[in-house]
Amino acid sequence: MGDSTDLNFSRHFQAIKDNEESQISDEFNTAVDHILYSRDVTGDSVDDLNKAFDNRDDKMILYHLHEYLAKDFLDVEKILKNHSKRRKIPVKAREDYSVKDINKIITLSDESSLADLHLLRGEKLQQAKQYTEAIKDYGNSLKTGLGKDSRYKAEHKLAQCQTKLGEYSAARQSILSCLQSLDSSNLSESNKKRFKKILEETLGKISNKEDREIHQKPVITVKEESSVKGISSCVSITNSPEKGRYAVAKSDIPPGEILALGPPAVFLLNPDDRQKMYEFCLNCLHNVVNIVPCTSCIHVVFCSISCRDQALSTFHKYECEIDLYGERQRGTEDAFNVFMTFKAIVREPLEFFQENFDERTLEYRGSDTLSSQFWNMVTHRDTRDEENLIKAFVITLLNLRILRLTTYCKREETSTGDSLSQTELFIGLLMLRIFMIQDMNSHPVFGLDSRGDKTQVGLENLGSGIYPRVGSYFNHACNPNTIRINVGRMQMLISSSRIKKGEEISDIYSMHYSEISREKRQSWLERNFNFTCRCQACEKDWNSFEKLPTAVTEDLRSKLQVVERGINQSLRSGDLRTTVDLHLRHAALLEDVDNPHSLHVLLRNSFQFACWRYYGGMDEDCVQ
Repeated sequence: MGDSTDLNFSRHFQAIKDNEESQISDEFNTAVDHILYSRDVTGDSVDDLNKAFDNRDDKMILYHLHEYLAKDFLDVEKILKNHSKRRKIPVKAREDYSVKDINKIITLSDESSLADLHLLRGEKLQQAKQYTEAIKDYGNSLKTGLGKDSRYKAEHKLAQCQTKLGEYSAARQSILSCLQSLDSSNLSESNKKRFKKILEETLGKISNKEDREIHQKPVITVKEESSVKGISSCVSITNSPEKGRYAVAKSDIPPGEILALGPPAVFLLNPDDRQKMYEFCLNCLHNVVNIVPCTSCIHVVFCSISCRDQALSTFHKYECEIDLYGERQRGTEDAFNVFMTFKAIVREPLEFFQENFDERTLEYRGSDTLSSQFWNMVTHRDTRDEENLIKAFVITLLNLRILRLTTYCKREETSTGDSLSQTELFIGLLMLRIFMIQDMNSHPVFGLDSRGDKTQVGLENLGSGIYPRVGSYFNHACNPNTIRINVGRMQMLISSSRIKKGEEISDIYSMHYSEISREKRQSWLERNFNFTCRCQACEKDWNSFEKLPTAVTEDLRSKLQVVERGINQSLRSGDLRTTVDLHLRHAALLEDVDNPHSLHVLLRNSFQFACWRYYGGMDEDCVQ
């Protein structure tokens, strides 16, 4: 792309050193090998299991598999060896602690220490003129039981930071709260009187000041929804025996249009680099600058108390009971992925499943659109080979046995013996379906790492999620006409080139055709998604990037270079909306250049970079 060929889209594909061994993988592989062996033998202990497999009776497979493996295999107590150990300690806040020191120790601190640590970190941040972050910490100290002799201090400092940011209404309220806290403190009457005078004088100085104008956040939305929630009205969802459900353009769609937008049905924070667990919020995936810790376990962090409380009132309550994320620190990323199924269950109470599902057919009967889309996603149950199916059942049983270690089910709903209860079998069948949906439909979830050079962007692989509004309707192509962007937990699909009326709208599940050979792409897709790709790039066996055409007319090259200089200038000035708009102009100039061509690949990469810089840095509350 002329001057801007250095604007490469980077996903931090450098080698990440992970643990080399996993107790989960060892237990899983041993169990699978044992079952595969059992399919060729007979005997009282295995005949019932083999009969259930031959009859494709999922409920009886699960029932007899649990009995057959008994306690000799899938020893979840052994896997989660730290699940019952005490993990929090009291920590005294010391004045010589830096912000970095506090961020390290706050995850280890029990609840009795948190208020003082939040107050101390707020003071350090205020001294560094990081007023917005200081405000959060002062607020957190007040919410976590700060003592009466410190409350007035926190409220006074809170007012100082709010004043610095021109938040005068909030500052006035903080001063009034401070005056009330001052009355109940143990300060001497003379000191109270002196401090009260200072507060009243400050209140007088800001009493008539209006708040500074707040910069309006951009709004991310699908302009007009179709009959399918979260899908643009310019998209039509159709069906065919060959393709199943797929999306086509109702009319010509220009590049840059948001075609689908929505939250995950479930996601799992499971970064390539396990140390990144301490940099992203477990609940909303927001990048965490100053940690809000879990009150029970030491291996996850949150961006706010509200996120922590939301997680602890739902899914993380049960993860904490078994120190699940301690296993991510001990094991591998690949092995930890099996727990997305566990999370998909515990994010809802048992009563939700009992009330919204037919226990015989497992049909979802609720009214929630996202849940309906999720439970209707493909599982390819009938096309899986025996080994693949056995693996799905073993992962299901692993999660079901781990669930027994928590308080998710009431005692009378579980079995303490060698058999699974009816409630456990119901949950197990739901888990089996969830895992097979996950296996076929999960997408990687990326977080933006925008540190360093403004003309580069890095993405951190944070884990994976199941996004029904994208995964249910948009098929794969090795030269897709869309890109995927995450804004926190939300995912959007954006057109990356002009899509003509009637043309299929495609996502990408593997690497781009320009990066890897057709044979390797198709082998990977067949192995992981059970289909042979018939996209144009595969049918015509398009070359990799190094062998693509590069020639264009001098007139076109001249026009492209003008736009590229504008892109570079807007990037340097931080005008990211203009950067995106200039890429759209660039795409218009290339519409008459036939594919495959190196400039189309470079434009896609650069446009993806621009969209990640613009959208990926936004807060999730921008999404409507």
